[in-house]
Amino acid sequence: MMKGNALMGFLIAICAAGCVADSPPEPDELDPSESAHESRPEEDAPVAALKAGQINCTERSDTGYEQGRAFAIDLIHIDGKPVESSTADAFFKMRQAASREGVNLRIISGFRSNAEQQYLYSCYTSCSCNNCSLAAAPGYSNHQSGHALDLNTQEWGVYDWLRRNAARFDFHRTVPSEDWHWEFNGATPPGAGPCDGGQNHASIRFVSPAPGASARNAVWFKVEAAPQVHHVRFSADGFLLGAAERLDQHFTARYTFHDLGRRTITASAFDKNNQRVGQATLSIVVTPGESPLPMAIRNFNDGDKIHNGDVLSLDAHPTVARVQWSIGGHPVGDTTQGADGFPLRLQLQETGHRAILAQGLDQRGAEVARANLMLHILPLGASGAGVRLTSPDEGALLNNPLVLRAVTRGEVAAVMYVAEGRHTLGVSRDALDNFPLPFTFDTLGRRTIEARALDAQGRILARDQVSFTLQD
Repeated sequence: MMKGNALMGFLIAICAAGCVADSPPEPDELDPSESAHESRPEEDAPVAALKAGQINCTERSDTGYEQGRAFAIDLIHIDGKPVESSTADAFFKMRQAASREGVNLRIISGFRSNAEQQYLYSCYTSCSCNNCSLAAAPGYSNHQSGHALDLNTQEWGVYDWLRRNAARFDFHRTVPSEDWHWEFNGATPPGAGPCDGGQNHASIRFVSPAPGASARNAVWFKVEAAPQVHHVRFSADGFLLGAAERLDQHFTARYTFHDLGRRTITASAFDKNNQRVGQATLSIVVTPGESPLPMAIRNFNDGDKIHNGDVLSLDAHPTVARVQWSIGGHPVGDTTQGADGFPLRLQLQETGHRAILAQGLDQRGAEVARANLMLHILPLGASGAGVRLTSPDEGALLNNPLVLRAVTRGEVAAVMYVAEGRHTLGVSRDALDNFPLPFTFDTLGRRTIEARALDAQGRILARDQVSFTLQD
């Protein structure tokens, strides 16, 4: 029996003499998972010289493949060749470093569409074009994953520089027989790229579901991202699915789709200032699973600016008996006040852009719905003095005695608490403990409390009020 290398050489020799279309190599003579079975790409020298060093930042989408699985991929052009965006960023950084040492890196072949790979594979199997050069089967070339680049290693100094330095930029030779074939493994953030205006570009990739996978409704989404990523928004066809800000939990989000079938999912990464620093996409097939129950935050939209101390509320399906609120993965409230929209008053030490999550539970404590979005939470008041009641909560059902508390902003010397707009309950000057005032009410039922922020002269600077119910 002829060994694999001998067989491959024998096939090439036959093709060199002339192949006939009705006797192509058998498909199993190739390892479809290896782009190794590909010849050095040739290029039109005048065209290559014209496009060398050119960068076209107009991004376009295509379909990538990895081990035969399809997924969405974003491309730009470097040296006239399509390159996946994060791979382009890493190559650009590596090329800058090589240039400082007098070495000129250039891309000879980048991303290939399935049609291009089909053409090259047909040329190989029929020996009727492309010099009968070896090519992997469509869907199985590493060039279709977006991570593989063929570089100009035949030019002076290029291969030696790559051998010594490429690993620093997460590029590696993965095919022993091809000195021109290098792949970016994306293990570390590529840094600033050619098309992000010098901003801090961050790597991000889906951990689950897998590209091209079939996923039962409701789908869990997880990504890995660089440390500078503060929060991630997930969307499908421009529609927001959810947001998360826990790097240590892979920015986990869950969504129940109303429309099943093939969906393209985008994960957009943002820094603490809400500047987009990275993006990843994948295509999945959503299959029947859990049915969605409607629930939505009723009084704010994604990206809205609100103040610390404002109240969030929900429109929820009657099946929802209890809501657990969390921000950035940390529990911040648990309420059964469905008639009032399961309210949550924001009382945060860290403001800024925060991911708000409401999990709706049924009577048994099982999650049946969820709603989440990103809000830009501002300190108390846009300017000047401000006050927000933090205790009691809006709509709460409480018992005597109570401790009233409020947080303030600006030159506030004291807080006066007033019931029903006319009965003064007392004044607190203990700013370190959020102006506490213990109080026992004589009258039960529905009560309204107002907090009035006072300056040193006793003038009212700002007001806030809540309504709640006192019971026996």
